[in-house]
Amino acid sequence: MEEPIQKELEDLRDKFSNPHIYYVGSYTNCSCGFDLPSDQLENPVWEDAKRSVARLIDLIKLKSRWGNLEFYCCWAGNTASAVEEHVHLKAGSTSLDSYFGLTENQLIIFEA
Repeated sequence: MEEPIQKELEDLRDKFSNPHIYYVGSYTNCSCGFDLPSDQLENPVWEDAKRSVARLIDLIKLKSRWGNLEFYCCWAGNTASAVEEHVHLKAGSTSLDSYFGLTENQLIIFEA
């Protein structure tokens, strides 16, 4: 996890209710490695993405112990894009079998 740069923080601030914003990357050093098609869970070609997604889910479960966690997905350079969809999920029920995936401009609230 790392903190976004100042311009990204300015673009993102109104999307989140929580005071802290972090960028989370995958094995690709960006969030692209979290793009795991649900029909590819057993395909060894996707093993790195599967491992990254499993670690992201672990992080969500850990951090949501202290309250709701918010997750916004957008391409680099598109942090100013408006939220197009809000989704609420139970953090404790999140798993590889029910992986939420990446949907651009979607804000997911992982409920504690």
